[in-house]
Amino acid sequence: MHYRRIVALLLGLWMGGALIMVCLARVSFQSVQRVMNASNPVFAVQTKPLGKANTEMVLRYEIAEENRYLFQNWEYMQLILGVAFFSYLLFRHPGGEVLARAGVRDVSDHRRAALRHLARIR
Repeated sequence: MHYRRIVALLLGLWMGGALIMVCLARVSFQSVQRVMNASNPVFAVQTKPLGKANTEMVLRYEIAEENRYLFQNWEYMQLILGVAFFSYLLFRHPGGEVLARAGVRDVSDHRRAALRHLARIR
């Protein structure tokens, strides 16, 4: 039972992180227009020499770099989650549900049955 919970937790973290990254990317590019349309007099004075088009281009570049940084860190996090998920599936207790459903109570019972079967064949 714990096996399913841990697998569900890892997959949930993975899918939740992907949804958060999609939302962050969408919202961050919308923030450029919010900043440009806001009536902040200090911002208007500081960006007046650049002009509206260049200011927007600089803001978009900054947002793109921020998104690149976030997606790169998310990529590292996905690698860590993938290794954890794979390792858990690979190294979990060998006497798991599959053998229990087959009527084997312990791995040693399964091995003894296999050895008896091999002894009969010889």
